[in-house]
Amino acid sequence: MPEEVETTIEILRELLETESEEVLRCLLPDFHPADLALAMSQLSRDEATRIFSCLSEVLAADVLAEADEELIAVLTEDLPDQELSDLLEEMEPDDAADVVGELEDEGRARRVLDLMDEEDRSDLERLLAHDEESAGGIMTSDYLAFPEFWTIHQAIGFLRHSQPEIHFTYAFTLDRAGCLQGVFPIQMLVWTDSSVQLKEIADPEVIRVEGDMDQEEVARLFLKHDLVSLPVVDAEGS
Repeated sequence: MPEEVETTIEILRELLETESEEVLRCLLPDFHPADLALAMSQLSRDEATRIFSCLSEVLAADVLAEADEELIAVLTEDLPDQELSDLLEEMEPDDAADVVGELEDEGRARRVLDLMDEEDRSDLERLLAHDEESAGGIMTSDYLAFPEFWTIHQAIGFLRHSQPEIHFTYAFTLDRAGCLQGVFPIQMLVWTDSSVQLKEIADPEVIRVEGDMDQEEVARLFLKHDLVSLPVVDAEGS
């Protein structure tokens, strides 16, 4: 086990023994979620759940996204359905789908999904419908796409009002039927005249896969073409 992980485990155990929950809530945000998840996987069930109960909703969601299968089971077993539903809404859709997929009780999984916001629930159900070993099983529904007939001005206006934090490198263009048509770097919205239509700046040669492609094939495409993202489409290209 890496030395830094052992150190984190020691610190967490010492905090549990000597500090109140109020102090823990103040100190735990100093740890990276991935470090917390790895260390918590080496703690006892009681220790891990006590740590988890002291995390903010955002940090708890980040830790759950980094957790392995065994830790997910430990952290979610006694978590009220509404709390788990709230955490899933904080997570990236693909990470949330992984957590739901680990719930052994299908009835509980359904209850948790039903408690979610309709849009978030729809995203998860679409991901969960795919085989977990396929491209669809590892894809995320969190992406940026615009109608190809929009202008640069319209796209920037949309981002200004609905995307306060842009964490995308590329955006996609869609035709009126919702089919993938092109891809372009987000930076081009800044460089290009505001009256230009997006279809004029988008590259139509988009590498894409269908949802049933095996994960290993997807990985080979990422390596071969040095990709940072890869759109997953259905047979119609949507």
